[in-house]
Amino acid sequence: MIIPVIPVRTVGGRIMASRPVFSGTSVTMSGDLSGYKDVVSSLPDHTKDVPVIVIDIKGMQRKDIVPDILKNVKIRNELWFMTGIRNAGDVMDAFHGNMDKLIVPYHLTSDTLLKEITELSDSCIPSLFADEDGVLVRGKRKDIRTVIRTLEMMHFSKILIFDASGGSDLKKWHSVRDAADIIIPFCSAKDADAILSMGFADVMVSAAELS
Repeated sequence: MIIPVIPVRTVGGRIMASRPVFSGTSVTMSGDLSGYKDVVSSLPDHTKDVPVIVIDIKGMQRKDIVPDILKNVKIRNELWFMTGIRNAGDVMDAFHGNMDKLIVPYHLTSDTLLKEITELSDSCIPSLFADEDGVLVRGKRKDIRTVIRTLEMMHFSKILIFDASGGSDLKKWHSVRDAADIIIPFCSAKDADAILSMGFADVMVSAAELS
């Protein structure tokens, strides 16, 4: 299935959305802002029964949770929410919001803290920011297959992967297609069918491209 991704931030007291822009572990928004509710209402019919991923841009930048976003982001779909989660305490704070699943950025935490998180909740999903040289973690890189194996041993059933290079080369997904049952890649709408045909059950696509 295709899972819409909506990055959001507050502008003048209103929650605005756009396209996500990835560079390293940085996530920003493109300049063509729309109201979050407008983006949600314009999602196509085939996304009505799939999860929707909302990215708290300021939370990611601050490595902390933005309370206004946490309280006011709502959607009828199953909500997967990504923000600046670092440890089990952040997880407890975040679940005061409306989400069904909480996405934990791998570069903001550690394997030890992730184990503590799994003991606290089974509703968390790790997200990796990776390029052709590996997974970005605190100014260095880890081998992506090693990281995937580590997360599998922690019994995570889903792993999100965002392309930290911002590119659209499909070859990078071939190297991890043997874990296609748990990996969910982020891609452009035009590449979604090609990646699904590799055996991946799901892909993430910017909601702005689907609208």
